[in-house]
Amino acid sequence: VKSWYSLPVGRLANFTNEKATDVNKSKKGSGINEYVASLFDSKITWEDVKWLKRITKLPIVLKGILTAEDAVIGADLGVAAILVSNHGARQVDTTPASVS
Repeated sequence: VKSWYSLPVGRLANFTNEKATDVNKSKKGSGINEYVASLFDSKITWEDVKWLKRITKLPIVLKGILTAEDAVIGADLGVAAILVSNHGARQVDTTPASVS
């Protein structure tokens, strides 16, 4: 079920520039969903996590892990922590629940 959440008309205080005025415009029903989807790079893989571990001594924390299988992969790669969160899922209503 899609809620078709929409943002209020006008300027959004949390955003700047075009995000303050254009994120509430939608081509398919959910402007915030379209905006958030545009922030993600679908080409990122576990190889990127391996690369990051090679170039830094900082602890790596994965956020947005939604499945037990991905949590195991992250743990096997030696990340410092896994933050289970579907932050924003009220607005991005196609995000699966992380508890499933």
